[in-house]
Amino acid sequence: MVSQPRTGPRHFERQLAGRILRSALVRYHLGSRGFVFPTCPVLEKIGNGVRADALVQYWFKQDSYINHDLLNQLITLRETGLELHLATVQEHERAGYLWHTLGFERHFAAIHYAAALGVAKPAQGFFEAIELRTGFQPLDLFFIDDSPCNVEAAIARGWSAAVWDGQTRLIDLLSEHGT
Repeated sequence: MVSQPRTGPRHFERQLAGRILRSALVRYHLGSRGFVFPTCPVLEKIGNGVRADALVQYWFKQDSYINHDLLNQLITLRETGLELHLATVQEHERAGYLWHTLGFERHFAAIHYAAALGVAKPAQGFFEAIELRTGFQPLDLFFIDDSPCNVEAAIARGWSAAVWDGQTRLIDLLSEHGT
């Protein structure tokens, strides 16, 4: 049996994963608490000097790749009068980061995220909550996602939906689905 070192970055990762991710990620994605609050005591106990807010900001920045080609396609669609909404599995703090810091508020009519809705994709309640928030009927909605499971769930709810593969232009996906 190989023992794991009790210091250094790998130890920190194991401690963080073991104490936070197992207990907090589900709760924070579904809105019962944010990520920073449960992270503070764990980071203090590990004793490495990293502040929770610094860790979260680092994580958000490192995990924030924006596909500018996709964003430009969305902007073009919006300019034709199409109303765009962002539907995502995020907690409150990361949703705020996407919306305000990355500027998604300039491109979408609204953000609908798991923590605010209390349910995550692919659960039917996620899609139902978006219908209630927007006032749109299922037949009025077109959903794109890179996860076939999420697309299948949207279709099961009565939405038009397609898997976005990163190559197909959005206008072509809309056209293929009669939207």
